Amino acid sequence: SICSSAPLGMYVSTSGSSEATLCEVGHFSDELGAVTCDSCAPGFYASKIGFTECSYCEAGTFTESAGSSVCGLCPSGQTTSGVASREASDCVCEAGSYALSSTAVDPLSMTCLSCPGGMTCPLGSSDNTSS
Repeated sequence: SICSSAPLGMYVSTSGSSEATLCEVGHFSDELGAVTCDSCAPGFYASKIGFTECSYCEAGTFTESAGSSVCGLCPSGQTTSGVASREASDCVCEAGSYALSSTAVDPLSMTCLSCPGGMTCPLGSSDNTSS
């Protein structure tokens, strides 16, 4: 039987070892006595070993896979409408600019242009007026 209990951010494997191991990057443990570490969900990351919780990706960043240690950046001129974005398609043109619809198929190669004078372009605007 295992006599020691793993502290937060660590686990003790059930293979008979009583030595606690730090959770790997992209993983966390928020329970005392954990036997495994959980993967950070998409939209969240753990950049160092021994995390007790995952951090959310800030606005303008995203991560599509579980167990991430970093968040990817939206291309220049793009951001996300909130935090914890899980897909590159969450990247949209920043307020004050709009997406050229012919390039909006792939968010990572989308072209954002400055809003024409006298016009208002809220976050995520596009020149495609059809719904």
